[in-house]
Amino acid sequence: MQTPHKDLSDLLDAIGEYSPNADFDLVRAAHASAASKLYGQILRNGNPALTRSINVARTLASLRVDATLIAAGLLLEAVLNCRDNVSSEAEGRGIPKEVTDIVAEAVKIILRLGNHADTQSE
Repeated sequence: MQTPHKDLSDLLDAIGEYSPNADFDLVRAAHASAASKLYGQILRNGNPALTRSINVARTLASLRVDATLIAAGLLLEAVLNCRDNVSSEAEGRGIPKEVTDIVAEAVKIILRLGNHADTQSE
């Protein structure tokens, strides 16, 4: 397993390959916020919860999306796992409100999809 620093470095390299003028500071701030919120949390498979955030961000980077969506992907797991206000901390780390708004909307969509899937299986 890679270290969080190496994961972030690889992610930034991947983004830089298709978008050399991307907002790398935004991605770094989102990563720092996610790492802070997810610190010590372990997934069922034994991996740190931050691993899933990195994997989401890598997938988004492979789709060549912009830095705002990648930042939202990094924050998604923290929003899903943490009951407190992730938006306040994210904004305190320099993440624009537009990014936290995107994450909030993404969470709503994911939760709706999950609820829809649950009703379909009943």
